[in-house]
Amino acid sequence: MKRLLTLAFIASLVAGVAPAMADDVSVRYESTPDEAVLYLGDLVYVRDTVSLPPGDVTVTFPATVIADSLIVSEDGARVRLLRFRNAARSVAVADPWSSAMSVPIEASPLAVSWPSEATETREVVLEYLARGASWRPLYDMTVLDEETVRFAFTAEIVNYTLALDDAAVKLVSGMVGGDSEAYAAMMTMAQNALGYENVVNFERPEVGQISAHHVYDLGAVTMLPGETVRVSMVDEMLDARRIIAWDTRQGERTEVIYKVANTSAFPFSEGMVRAYEDGIYLGTDAIEWTPSGSEGSVTVAGMSDVRVRRQESVEEIAARGGVDEYRHEVTLEIGNYGGEDITLAVLDPWPNRAVEFSFSAEPSRQPGNIFRWDVDAPAGERVTITYTFYTD
Repeated sequence: MKRLLTLAFIASLVAGVAPAMADDVSVRYESTPDEAVLYLGDLVYVRDTVSLPPGDVTVTFPATVIADSLIVSEDGARVRLLRFRNAARSVAVADPWSSAMSVPIEASPLAVSWPSEATETREVVLEYLARGASWRPLYDMTVLDEETVRFAFTAEIVNYTLALDDAAVKLVSGMVGGDSEAYAAMMTMAQNALGYENVVNFERPEVGQISAHHVYDLGAVTMLPGETVRVSMVDEMLDARRIIAWDTRQGERTEVIYKVANTSAFPFSEGMVRAYEDGIYLGTDAIEWTPSGSEGSVTVAGMSDVRVRRQESVEEIAARGGVDEYRHEVTLEIGNYGGEDITLAVLDPWPNRAVEFSFSAEPSRQPGNIFRWDVDAPAGERVTITYTFYTD
């Protein structure tokens, strides 16, 4: 409920004086949001619309308001003269990207006043940015089989600042330049190098966009300062492609990557995914920004029964054409010690200034100068790929 106190205005009513005839009317109001737009990181945009009686106005804002962001309008016209007054006190604001529930800071509730010549009720619009309220995506994924996962996307709203009473709340993905910092999904080299496929037979939903950002419209939300609210956005069975990959740039280890087809009504904002299979927690990995109709990448584990090794030998050879050269021989070894036949995507970078390649098995060439082999490795067997090239 909006809090409005009109001191002299109320006194004039008690004395039997008509409001328009009262002298020195002072209107005091505590701003509460009608609309709140929350961003990743510690930032919220607030819009508050209220009808106020005649008289000069003093408005109190939340302690963590960003004062230089404040815009005040009366009946559509921007107020020319504003006076600011602060009184310091300690508050706690959210840090949604850390394990801590709150961070105490010194902040100042802000009182703003302005003179008004209005002689009748006017519409006042208050717009401002504030700290201490934000959101983040939470994901969990359960692997059902090699082609299906159950994927859940939950929006967590953390609020240490605002009193929301049926406020229209929107969540914005992506970062807004310079105003806040948040976790950026760290993709492995293999996840990027393996590429993506478009999701076929997909009807693209109607979505709200702000430039490169997506807007999730939650509708009316009620929250008290200090509360955390979680809203389920997606909980669906989604198609997936399981890829077992060895990117030689990451050493002697493999990765099991699920390329998840986002056929839900919402894009997935970048964040962390907790993965499970057969009642076992597999670990946590990043998922990149994943629009509806595209694929997202989640690495769930490595293949403990698959051993890989890259070896490279270099031999100096006599000059050819007056230039000394070096002959390189690369060996890629794969040993499958498990009981499952697998196909392994092997990724190896194209060496700088290399010429005259010769391969035991011809690779495909990926963007970013990457060789790729899709190697069938039967259970209990070893597979070797070799290739040579020259450098000067």
